[in-house]
Amino acid sequence: MFLGVLGGLGLLFAVTLAAWLGFRLSSVEVKSALAYFQQGHPESEESDDAIFAASFNPPHLGHILMLRAIAARHPKGQIYAAIGINKKKKYSVSPEERQMILNRCFQKDPALKNCKAVIVDGFIWRFGQHLADAKSQNATSIKLYRGIRTWGKDGPDERKLHLQNLLGPLLLSGRQPPLTRYITAPDPLGTGWDTSLGDAAVLASVSSSAVREKIKAGESIQGLVPVEAEKPSSNSIRLGCNRLKGRLTQLMAATNVECAVLIELFSQLHTGKY
Repeated sequence: MFLGVLGGLGLLFAVTLAAWLGFRLSSVEVKSALAYFQQGHPESEESDDAIFAASFNPPHLGHILMLRAIAARHPKGQIYAAIGINKKKKYSVSPEERQMILNRCFQKDPALKNCKAVIVDGFIWRFGQHLADAKSQNATSIKLYRGIRTWGKDGPDERKLHLQNLLGPLLLSGRQPPLTRYITAPDPLGTGWDTSLGDAAVLASVSSSAVREKIKAGESIQGLVPVEAEKPSSNSIRLGCNRLKGRLTQLMAATNVECAVLIELFSQLHTGKY
C-alpha cells in the first residue's frame, strides 16, 4: 500500500515537472535586438540586474550589440557580462584578457556604462543566485540573457543549455531558476535597422569561432571585433611578462640567483617602455 502511494506521488511529480519544463521551454522569450531598441522597456524591469553569458572568446561586435540591447532594457540595473570558463580547458585568449577588453569597451561606450565583465567558473545560474542573495532578492529577479544568430541555427543547442539552467537550480539548490531570454541578431534583409549600431549583415553572421579562424589564418579581424580586441597580442605579451616577472622573483628567492636585471627588463616591457 505504502509503496503504491509512493509510486503514485513519484509519477505525479514526474508528470508535473515534465509539464512545467515543457511550458518554460515553449514560452521562452526570443526577440530580435532591433525590438529592444524600438520598443523600449517595461518600467518594472528598469532596475533589475541582468546576466549576459557567453564565452567571449574573443569578444566581437555581436556581443557588444547584445549588451547594448540589454542595457537599454535595464538602464538602472547592473549588467554582468559573464565569461564562462572551464579550468580544464586552455584558451587562446585568456579569461583575464577577455575581461580586460570588455571592461575597456564599457568604459568608452556611454550606452554600456552599467555593464561589468566578470569571470564565472561554474554554473551561470548559481552566479545569479549569489547576486540575488547579495541584494536579498528572489533569484527570478535576475534576468539571464543569451545571444544567438537565429533560433534555427543555434536553438537546438540553446535548448539543452536552457534545460540545464531550469533543472540545475531546482535539483541542486531547491530554488526557482532565473528567467532566460534570447536575443537574436538583426535580419540583414529586414527594415528599420539603425546602421549606427553596426552592419546588420556582419552582426548576423559574426561568431567567436569565425574570428578565431581569421586570426589563425592571419587575416584581418577589423570590423568584426571592438577596437580594443583588434590587437590582443600586445595585451597577451604584457600579461605574459607580468606572469614571467612573478616567476623570476620566485626563482631568485629560492636559488639566490641574481635576476634583478631580467626582472627590471620585464617590468619595463610590462609598462610599455620598450
